[in-house]
Amino acid sequence: MLKVDITMTAVLRPKILKGTLDTIVKNVIDNPKRFRLIINVDPVGENIEPKVIIKIANKYFDDVIYNIAKEPSFPKAVKWIWSQTTAPFVLHWEDDVNILRKININNMISILNKVDDLSSLRLYKGHAPKKGKSFRTF
Repeated sequence: MLKVDITMTAVLRPKILKGTLDTIVKNVIDNPKRFRLIINVDPVGENIEPKVIIKIANKYFDDVIYNIAKEPSFPKAVKWIWSQTTAPFVLHWEDDVNILRKININNMISILNKVDDLSSLRLYKGHAPKKGKSFRTF
């Protein structure tokens, strides 16, 4: 079983985070032991303690690595979460983006393993145009 790290930047919006995590668990997670959440929390948003966000994350994942930033900085957040990854595959997700349909992680990993010059996949809600050599749909 290949491990998958889920990286996420978040702010202090517990209801939005819960909604996003609900959709990840419902539509992506095939085996909870396979996934680890790496989350950076920037101190901006609602007037709550940042640990509230971590408590929410811990309800959805057994393995959570987190950073509570002293000041908000999206670039620093992204740099931190990506520096924590150790799994061979990483799914990056923002705290306010919901997954609307089932995603088969095994199919995505298979595509990445089969195509030598492919290093990432992008999930797209609509129909992607088939322009250019660097854009592929599977």
